[in-house]
Amino acid sequence: MSIRIGIFGGTFDPIHLAHLLIAEQCREQARLEKILFIPSAVPPHKTLTNISSFSDRARMVELAIAGNSRFEIDLLESNRSGPSYTLDTLTELHASHPDWDIHFIIGADGILDLPGWHKPREILMKCQLCIVNRPGFPDVDIPALSRQLNTEIEDVKFSIVSVAQLDIASRDIRALHKKGASIRYMVPDSVRNWIVERGLYSETKELGSTEQK
Repeated sequence: MSIRIGIFGGTFDPIHLAHLLIAEQCREQARLEKILFIPSAVPPHKTLTNISSFSDRARMVELAIAGNSRFEIDLLESNRSGPSYTLDTLTELHASHPDWDIHFIIGADGILDLPGWHKPREILMKCQLCIVNRPGFPDVDIPALSRQLNTEIEDVKFSIVSVAQLDIASRDIRALHKKGASIRYMVPDSVRNWIVERGLYSETKELGSTEQK
């Protein structure tokens, strides 16, 4: 019998409360056994000079999900030298866990970008999309998506999850912390403490560190 697993990939720089809310609602509404958080080592859409180190981002995820037995972290992308493509991650997970029924968590905004991803048709063959509604974005048009990808609509397996949206974004958290404003109640306290302890998102860190970000 297959195990329904939610895959939540992202830069998580930093992980915040909206990420956790989305994960929990996807787990509940899509009836998933657990959510696997996978920090991107080298996000295809970002450069290494504008993100925090993988170790810092992974540690913040670990701190954020501590205490929830249905949330886990997987560091499988940590040793990749090239871009962290979703297809490569799904392929590895299928190989190591053939009994998993993988549900890939993606926002309605991400669906609009999916045709431009690395080998999107192959992605659809390896997972079911768990699509999170986003305010301000139109309802997901699956027939249009299948036409863009030149695939049959029956090949697009998906579920729609409605989440009460929190207006929180990682870039805003970084900007607020950099100017000394409070980020409390935007991230878990354990994550906030790590940010302070490590000096993340501060001008000193940006100007003085030679560490990969």
